[in-house]
Amino acid sequence: MLMITGQKPIKASKQGEFQILDVVDMMQPITKYTRQISSGANIPARVREAFRRAEDERHPLFLGNAALSGDAFLHRAVEASDLIINVGHDVLEKPPFIMGRQENAPPHVEEAAHAGEAKVIHVNYVTAAIDAVYHPDQGVIGDITHSLECLTERLTPQPHWDFSRFMEVKGHLDAHLSEGIDDDRFPVYPQRLVADVRKVMPDDGIIALDNGIYKIWFARNYRARQPNTVLLGNALASMGAGLPSAMAARMVHPDRPVMAICGDGGFMMNSQELETPVRLGLDLVVLILRDDTYGMIRWKQAAMGFGDYGLSYGNPDFVQYARSYGAPMATGLRQRRTWFPC
Repeated sequence: MLMITGQKPIKASKQGEFQILDVVDMMQPITKYTRQISSGANIPARVREAFRRAEDERHPLFLGNAALSGDAFLHRAVEASDLIINVGHDVLEKPPFIMGRQENAPPHVEEAAHAGEAKVIHVNYVTAAIDAVYHPDQGVIGDITHSLECLTERLTPQPHWDFSRFMEVKGHLDAHLSEGIDDDRFPVYPQRLVADVRKVMPDDGIIALDNGIYKIWFARNYRARQPNTVLLGNALASMGAGLPSAMAARMVHPDRPVMAICGDGGFMMNSQELETPVRLGLDLVVLILRDDTYGMIRWKQAAMGFGDYGLSYGNPDFVQYARSYGAPMATGLRQRRTWFPC
């Protein structure tokens, strides 16, 4: 169902000061798509967008995600580009690529891809925050959807365009992601676990990732099929966020399967929140990956040549722990592998 309603912009006039209801904000949580139409000329574009099905990550042109490691496949495509259209970049996040000379990159982004001499177009609601590693050549500021539609309408394929390098990267990416998906070894192989989770989750199922070494495997190998079905944090990357994110997702979408995927360290930082879904009757799955260590920190310390100090710890029996809160179907297998990315 499509609904078009009338309301003056909430702050566009003095009358707006007396409005107590913003229809767009009100409808946002209960609809698939809600936008304010600023003029009649925008109605056709908005209607088309409202009924458009978003492409998923199985699309034949999908090249993967920018990962935390410097050898991500997408980085090879970035390095071969002569034009990069960067959509929705948030300066709080790790930059997806570095502009300018490599020596300008601060330590926390040294593993990002380098754009080289490529031109960069910044597409966002707000202007770019210019710094040593991100200084786009052109900005397209405004409603992102409308901006992309206008760019698409003005694009004309050119005979000299050559995307062979990108398709080569795509081939290597697909081959890499298929490795280990049926590996039967135990403790479970990370690629096998990601593949099995993808098999059991429906297209609209939601996974909420905590922050740890396993997050890299899911971010790289788990193919999202609908928008907002993979919840993860890459900016502050706060540990302990997986379970609360899953609870919120289940409350917003009570008819969709939700799974919290947590490491043992991240889970124990907020494990007391198990009481909340039990009390509220929230039906969700919590998958805990146990290796009795802070795996991400161990990986980073090893990469920087530091010794392994103070990173191991003990854990409770997670099955009995969950049952103590009243979780009715807690069960588990012990996992003692630290998954270093490759």
